[in-house]
Amino acid sequence: GATPLRRATRPRPVTRAELFAEWRGGGASPVRAARGVDWGYLDLLQHEVQGGIAALRTRLHERPVVVIGHSLGGHLGLMARALAAPGLAGVLTVASGTPTLRFFSPRLRALLRVVLATHQVSGPLLGYFPGHWVGFGGRQSRTLMDEWALLARLGRFEIKGRNLLEPQAEAGRGIPVHSLSLPHDTYAPRPATVHLLQLAGVGEDRIERFEGPGPLGHFDWLKEPQALAARMHAVMAAWGRVASGGAG
Repeated sequence: GATPLRRATRPRPVTRAELFAEWRGGGASPVRAARGVDWGYLDLLQHEVQGGIAALRTRLHERPVVVIGHSLGGHLGLMARALAAPGLAGVLTVASGTPTLRFFSPRLRALLRVVLATHQVSGPLLGYFPGHWVGFGGRQSRTLMDEWALLARLGRFEIKGRNLLEPQAEAGRGIPVHSLSLPHDTYAPRPATVHLLQLAGVGEDRIERFEGPGPLGHFDWLKEPQALAARMHAVMAAWGRVASGGAG
């Protein structure tokens, strides 16, 4: 059945289509990370995000698409923007920031250090990251965690020596970004969100602190997403008015 978020974000009469994607290894996906079953950010970008955008545009007769990315999904949405993915008309991030240690409370920094230490051992030993053992992130692929760990330790989002969050051409820089920050989010506090957008070449003014009703933590907003979904629709509707020449 439909999740609360899917029900809350069913298409309305705006000028954009919306993309929902479940990354491999999570939720109902039949794929599970293991030795020999591995992927990284680029694999998710190319197959789940860019492939999903292309499939959705074909199904919806080339209508433009907005990617809504929660947490790590926000990283992937910004990567698609950096590449100016065909048909991508905007990126909305929700509760998304970098996992760089300096942005977190001492308690959470301690947990993340355990996560990083576990990954250093489990990667070579098991071929994947057993997040369910340490209560963080679930079962994840080794390469994805290698890339995530660089961002956590050093604050650098580099894959094959390049920052793949920052657009290299005007086409990518012209794709709008709106980032919704939640006041009770300990996993993506505002400084972590600011850092993520800086890496993507996006100004801090693109961050909105959402103060609506309902739970507003990193995960629990998904239990009652109606108010946040309404705000997403309002942002997309404003983008549509600007694109058509109306008031923004």
